[in-house]
Amino acid sequence: TVAGVLQAGVNTKEDVLTTLSTRVVEVYKKAEMLSGEASLVGTVRTMLLEDEYAKALIYFVSLQLSVLVIDPKLYRRDIIWIILEMGLGPILRGYLSLDKGPQKQLQHMASAALTVARIIIRGAQEAGLRDRIEKHIDVIKEDTEASILQSCEDIYKLDYLDEEIMQVAKKAAATISPELSLDQADITNADGNVAFRPGVSWPSDERGPTYASDPMSALGYFNQALNANPYIQSLLLKRRFAFVELLENAGERTDPKLNKRRNQPILLARVVDARVKITWDDIVVRMVKYVQAHNFDEDETTRIRIFNVLRNHLVKARSIDGEEEQPGNLEEEQFREYYRKQSGLNRQGVTEAVLQAIAMHRHGGDLTAEGTLGDEAIELLMEMLNAGNADVQRQVFEYITHVDRDGKIFAYFKARMLVSLERIKDRKLKVKDRFVKCSAETKEEYENAMQTFELLQELCEGHNLAVQDLLREQPSHSGNINLITIVIDTLGAMCDSGSALRKMDQCEIDLLNANLDLLIEVVQGPCLGNQLEIVNSDVLGAIKNVLPSPFHKRITKRNRMLVKNRAILLVSSLLEGRNDKVAHAKLACNLEAEMLDNFCDSVYKYIEAVRQDHNTSFEEQEEAAAEATECLVSLKSVYNDLKLVKSFADQERKFDDNERLKDRVGQVEISWHGHIESVSFPLPADIEYLGEQTKEAFLMRCDLSTAESRMKELIVATPIFIAEMGQIYRLARMSNFYGWYHQNLLSIKFLMYALVVLLNINIAMASYGQLGGGYSDDHNVTRSGEYDGNPFNANKGYNSAIDFGVLKGPWNYSV
Repeated sequence: TVAGVLQAGVNTKEDVLTTLSTRVVEVYKKAEMLSGEASLVGTVRTMLLEDEYAKALIYFVSLQLSVLVIDPKLYRRDIIWIILEMGLGPILRGYLSLDKGPQKQLQHMASAALTVARIIIRGAQEAGLRDRIEKHIDVIKEDTEASILQSCEDIYKLDYLDEEIMQVAKKAAATISPELSLDQADITNADGNVAFRPGVSWPSDERGPTYASDPMSALGYFNQALNANPYIQSLLLKRRFAFVELLENAGERTDPKLNKRRNQPILLARVVDARVKITWDDIVVRMVKYVQAHNFDEDETTRIRIFNVLRNHLVKARSIDGEEEQPGNLEEEQFREYYRKQSGLNRQGVTEAVLQAIAMHRHGGDLTAEGTLGDEAIELLMEMLNAGNADVQRQVFEYITHVDRDGKIFAYFKARMLVSLERIKDRKLKVKDRFVKCSAETKEEYENAMQTFELLQELCEGHNLAVQDLLREQPSHSGNINLITIVIDTLGAMCDSGSALRKMDQCEIDLLNANLDLLIEVVQGPCLGNQLEIVNSDVLGAIKNVLPSPFHKRITKRNRMLVKNRAILLVSSLLEGRNDKVAHAKLACNLEAEMLDNFCDSVYKYIEAVRQDHNTSFEEQEEAAAEATECLVSLKSVYNDLKLVKSFADQERKFDDNERLKDRVGQVEISWHGHIESVSFPLPADIEYLGEQTKEAFLMRCDLSTAESRMKELIVATPIFIAEMGQIYRLARMSNFYGWYHQNLLSIKFLMYALVVLLNINIAMASYGQLGGGYSDDHNVTRSGEYDGNPFNANKGYNSAIDFGVLKGPWNYSV
């Protein structure tokens, strides 16, 4: 039947879909002519089941959608939803109205219809087409007999069908409603065969597991094997940069001199004129010109591909064996190469082309949808700004300030953040009465919000004061867009109460961290204007909710501490580098010393609990403890600054007298911007493990005559100190006995020395008077008689091991 469809001229996926939608509409028109309105639905179901051509098209579409790569724009086409609502829903209900025999005969057709429905719904979810799903919610999920979800449940109850359609029904139901489970126990038929239920082990016989042998099921097994095979995934990961590498090496492949020297024919002669050398820079320039010339085109496909190629060019530069690494984890040489490529793309106009694409993006569409030109432009710009590339930052600032005077770039950012803010408010209404786990769609929305925050953070990376001020006000623009205010509103919406914090899921915690990171980045440096903007807002109320919050146990303790670490760091950043006391006075009025003391105590308890957690590795314990120590550092800075305000200084504080703090946080005063600034820093946990011998050796070798010479010697010896302290500290943390032994080593040495002395004295005394012993033979005859060599003979020799009368005799000092 499928061959007949192919012979009819259906050659591509899009042609099949168009043909199927047209066929469904034709069936509806015929049904309207043949029946009244009351029996229209039943007539349509019957006609679809009797239409062999429509059934073949459904089967063929299911094969194609299961194998081919699908363009996300496909889910926006009306024909897809016509097929879902007018074709798949009715034909499944018609199938369920049949008797047992016809149902078993047509189960492959029903399986194909469920597969097509599942792929369409899942694709719409991944593409963020919530409006489309809600528009067709009746046929998808509503509790009616015509819904696809109800068809999945009814099909799953039919124990006489094959396991293949059961599995497809379960997958389709899980796609539509993830919280719904169709798992049931195995059912044994009268003939003794086991009806397979998805989620249960595969049915088997004496030869091993048995699987469905029809082409559709076999293709499904093959797809699952491809997706689960780690070797194949590793190969794909390594080969994803193959096309980019080919373009990067275009100069070698098209260099006529190089090819002639190798006695090889001109490469790519059938594709390009290889008599002219084409370099990667030439290709980038051509790409930039194309993007700028087609900014108003309706079709974004080519420009999206160009942005993907340029982004992969940078990702490849920070990848090791195909796996992406953060710039901070790269070797110095690789990081310099990565930075050079970022700046190279910037010089060739990529930054300006990306900003133009963002400015020209149509704001009426879905701003957070994946795969659009605006989304791809954001990702490329983030990659170019990664690790705070100053060249790209400067170019972005110049473009926004002098070219984009209408504020289209910031208007796009504002629109994205407002959409995310609405999603956050919708989520809060959903969990108002009880906690509900975030759906895949909600997680995607939060990831898009995080993407916007991270982009703005990268623009301010490195304390870029010009961009920090620009986010707040744009003097050269016709209007002003205060992005800082929207970020503050987002934080307030998420942290308006302790109850809201306890109902958070992990994706919400991640968004909260990104929000706090952005606020920290826009004030550090310092940026005095942004500090006042935040101090005079509701941010302090949100921080007062975050610091004492226990959150919920679904959030790990470490993630809870990370959120609080960022919150107290934001408070510390609001106070840094100010000559006036405006921010100090505002914070002193809103932050009580008692709350900060309680937070300090909770940090200490957390560190102790981390040290005693035997379920985590030594490295994980040290990382978690270091993150908590950063809280103490920020807290110490906050105390030092707020003590300058009398209202805070008069409050009773336990923090300043805490001896444990002195072992974890150091402090130094520096001259900065014409005034003295107190700076706190974490003390390494291994500082007490520097050996006395190492100290003495350094003092004996070091030139202590001047401060300069002492500092130079110390810098040279520092690696030795760090290695010794780190090794001893690691051993002490991994073994309690070693830790006790190291702390009491000097006492143990004295004790062992005393025991050795006592042992030698005892041996000397116990062996007194023996033949060949410690005395000469002339003194073997004593007052009690001649000694016969038997120490247990009480009648001869000395009755006691000690007799001081013998001291008159000469000593023999032989060992």
